[in-house]
Amino acid sequence: MSQSVELDRKAAWSRRSALLAALPPLVFGLGLSLAWGVIGPHWVVAPPGRLMAGVSLGFLAALVIAGGALFALLRRLPDWGYTWVGAALLGGMLFLQVFAEEWVEQGLYHIPPFVDALVNSAVLLSFLTFLGWAAWRGWRQAGLLSFGLATTLALAFFHGLAVPPINRPDLATLAAGLGLAFSLLIYGYARGSTWLPVVALFVAGALSLGMVWVTGKLWANSAAGGAAPSLAAFGIFVAGLLLAGPLLGLLSRPLRRALHRI
Repeated sequence: MSQSVELDRKAAWSRRSALLAALPPLVFGLGLSLAWGVIGPHWVVAPPGRLMAGVSLGFLAALVIAGGALFALLRRLPDWGYTWVGAALLGGMLFLQVFAEEWVEQGLYHIPPFVDALVNSAVLLSFLTFLGWAAWRGWRQAGLLSFGLATTLALAFFHGLAVPPINRPDLATLAAGLGLAFSLLIYGYARGSTWLPVVALFVAGALSLGMVWVTGKLWANSAAGGAAPSLAAFGIFVAGLLLAGPLLGLLSRPLRRALHRI
C-alpha cells in the first residue's frame, strides 16, 4: 500500500521509463505508414506480393505491441508498461471487430445478438478492470493506460481512410507523423510534474478528435455520400478513454491515502 502511495507522489519518471512508455503510438503509426506505403496508392490492383508485404508490416507492428504488453504483464506491469497494455487492449478489440465483420460479410457465420452483447460486455469489463488497477497505482499510471487506449483508436482511423468508402491510402501513410506526435506527448506526460501532463492530455485529445473530424468530412465527401455513422459517438468514446484513467486515478487518491493511514 505504501508503494502505491509513493508511486502517486512521484513527480516525474526516469527518461528510460518515459521513453519506453512513449513507444507504442510510434510503433503503430509507423506500421500503418509502412504498410500503406508498400501497398501503394492503388491497393485494389496492387500485386499480391506487395499487398501481402504491406499487410505483414502492419501485423508486425501489432505483434510488437502485443509482445511488449505481454512482457510488461509478466514483469508485473512496470511504469512503462501501461501504455503498451492499453494499446494492446484496444488493438485486440479492433482485431476482433474486423474479424467478426469479415466473417459476417463473407456469409461464413452469423453472430447472434446475445453473443455480440456478451463479447462487448467482456471487452468493457477488461477495460474497466485494467483502468481500476492502474488508477489504484496512481493518476500517472492510469493516464498512460488511457493514452495507450485512445491513441491506438485515433491512429486506427488512418486505416479507415485507406479503405472504402474514402479510398485514400495516400493519407494513411501520414500515420507515422501523428504517432510520433502522440509519443512525444506521452513522454512529456510521464516526465512532467506540474502543467505539462495537463497540456499533453489536452493536445492529445485535440489531435484525436481532429482525426475523427477529418474522417467524417472525407466520408461525407466520398462516393458514398452522407454522414459517417456514429462518428460523434466515436469522438465521445475517444475523449472518454483519454480522460478516464487520470480522473479515476485522482478520485481514488483519497481512498488510497485513507487506507494507508489505517
